[in-house]
Amino acid sequence: MPVISSLYRCPPGFASAKVSTIFPMLFRKVDFPPKAQGGDSLILRERLETPDGDFLDLDCYPGPANPRFACVLTHGLAGNARRKYIRGLARAIARAGGLPLAWNRRGCSGEMNRTARFSCMLETNDLALVVQRAEAFDLPLVLAGFSMGANQTLKYLARRDVSPQVRAGIAISDPCDPASAAACIDAPENAVFRNYLLRGLVPGVKAKLADFPGIASGRDMDKVATFLEFDSAVTAPMFGFKSAMEYYLAAGVVREIPFIRHPVYLLNALDDPFCSPQCHPFEQASKSSCLWFEAPRHGGHVGFVALQEDYYSEQRAVRFIRERSGIFG
Repeated sequence: MPVISSLYRCPPGFASAKVSTIFPMLFRKVDFPPKAQGGDSLILRERLETPDGDFLDLDCYPGPANPRFACVLTHGLAGNARRKYIRGLARAIARAGGLPLAWNRRGCSGEMNRTARFSCMLETNDLALVVQRAEAFDLPLVLAGFSMGANQTLKYLARRDVSPQVRAGIAISDPCDPASAAACIDAPENAVFRNYLLRGLVPGVKAKLADFPGIASGRDMDKVATFLEFDSAVTAPMFGFKSAMEYYLAAGVVREIPFIRHPVYLLNALDDPFCSPQCHPFEQASKSSCLWFEAPRHGGHVGFVALQEDYYSEQRAVRFIRERSGIFG
């Protein structure tokens, strides 16, 4: 498919990638579920047991009485299923007639998981378990992910055993080439983002050291200052890789785009501070029959601020589902 010509025009004051990235985290208000109707008491949490004795917590957001489809939402690194960007898309999905199902990766739901494992960019088995649960609603399925969750979504859609109920995928701000993306995050100018993410990751590792002393490769986690150091000490050995670079190469999704067989919308801002030029698959999209790739000049990382209730990413995701999923005829 041709690369989509972007219609996104950032509001005045949001041409800075840092502003576009930070503003939603700090200042956006997403009243969903509406507090006047019960707020988070309307979110139904369900625990899924994993084959290896761990668990995943699934947050079922309220949807219409007779939904047309269900949407599995996957959050980003150091996030959870109740982040503002998850709530924003969940609200847009519900308004479009969908049932939003947002899952928390291991250790991200507010309760530490049982095993030594966390999650990583190439993790798809946990997502597959959530999709299997979503199949029970007997509805067409859409998969949507943000950042690391976007990468997991695309990796899942490139598998041979994708659920037959899946109709489309949405990927927002996917660092498709993790090796170069890690270098971007570790750059001095991105210290504020790097430190924010590490503050969400390191405490979880430290909390597990008493029960699983080998998960940090003997590294003093208080001295971990970069993503390369974190992934070298924790992620790579946890998932059987000899080095962080070997893990990054395996986690990349660009080479797997030809194997995706469902309509997929990928939205990556060219000024995304987490993404290098290699993270924007223009060439692959131009050759794919399934990937619609939009790369606006501005937007930051999981930003795409709009001067209205629904942000641009949410508007485009719903439009893509209506136009390309086949759910609406």
